[in-house]
Amino acid sequence: AGGIVSESSVTGIVNTSANSTATANTGYKFLGWYDASGNLLSMEATFSTTTSSATNGVTYYARFAPTVPQTYIRQVKNGDTWVDTNEDSIGTLNRYTHSDEAGIHVSSTATAGAGYKFVGWYDSTGNAVTDTMLTPNGTTIHYITTGNATYYARFEKTYTVNFAAQTKQANGNFVENTAGGIVSESSVTGIVNTSANSTATANTGYKFLGWYDASGNLLSMEATFSTTTSSATNGVTYYARFEKTYTVNFAAQTKQENGSFVTDTAGGTVTVDTVTGVNGAAASSTATANTGYRFLGWYDTNGNPLSSNTIYTATITSAANEATYYARFEAIPPATPTPTATAVPTPAPTTTPTTAPTSAPSTPLTATPAPMPVPTPAQTTETHSIPRTGDEFPLIPVIAAGVISAVGIVLMLRVRKQR
Repeated sequence: AGGIVSESSVTGIVNTSANSTATANTGYKFLGWYDASGNLLSMEATFSTTTSSATNGVTYYARFAPTVPQTYIRQVKNGDTWVDTNEDSIGTLNRYTHSDEAGIHVSSTATAGAGYKFVGWYDSTGNAVTDTMLTPNGTTIHYITTGNATYYARFEKTYTVNFAAQTKQANGNFVENTAGGIVSESSVTGIVNTSANSTATANTGYKFLGWYDASGNLLSMEATFSTTTSSATNGVTYYARFEKTYTVNFAAQTKQENGSFVTDTAGGTVTVDTVTGVNGAAASSTATANTGYRFLGWYDTNGNPLSSNTIYTATITSAANEATYYARFEAIPPATPTPTATAVPTPAPTTTPTTAPTSAPSTPLTATPAPMPVPTPAQTTETHSIPRTGDEFPLIPVIAAGVISAVGIVLMLRVRKQR
């Protein structure tokens, strides 16, 4: 059942050659030549001995055992199904079949072709084999045979997504280099829908602008860009763009008694000390005076006035890199005291004397006019600004004296007429 021998017996004189060849039948394996006690004599298919008194009547046995065939088949993914393939460009195996008796250790190793990935070993029901049947990297299946078995090495087409860094030049163009920054992954290769991620990191003195496609379209402002592998993204490159940054500074200055300005916060503060950005970006800071001080304006390092507004906005440029803009403050001077109001004095009344006639009549007639009341100007209180020199003049007493004199003259004329 298991096999045959070419010679069942050989008869001859002493030292005659006696040979026989064992051939296994299909489904069986030749195990070797054994003696009657079960001792293995030879693993060669042909057994040779000689006739002699010692070998006379002796039987040698060719033993056979049933085999358990092992078959290994390659498969490639086609859409949502797996199909058998013999294409070596997809992948190869170091063993495609093996036939041996049960209990023998056997193995096969898969190697993917360019543009493909080996995705695993599967049994005849389509289930992945257990980890105990695989080497650590999963490409080799190894086990002890227990019966007929077929295993499938599966391969799947891969796709590659690329990532690169670009740095902005003075002319506005972007050049692929790492002067401005780097990316964590330059490429990711995987089967369809494999996650492909890369993180951009700016170098010192540069700013990350975002992720862009080959046409310069902005895709994301996040440092980490994520996509998936597919036929649509295969061979596509995504660019992390970087641009050189510049810095402007803001500081407070306080006016000293000698008229100079010292950089400190005695007189006031600024909300932002330093702003770093790309060429053309805006940088703003707000000045706030401390109690007892007033804001004078924004000035450059040469003391030239820039703005009287408390909020100053500068444009970041390469030419103005590390420029400092100063918010100046000075102490508020003490208030000037208001002068006390002065009351205008009231002049005393003036009396005109009566003049005696040169020749008196026999009966003297004396006319004494009743004194006329002299108007007393109303007292007023006025507040004057502090005079510089001689801007006060007492006109009211002069006018009053003139009025009294005129009244006296009128009275004298009346007396003379009466005479």
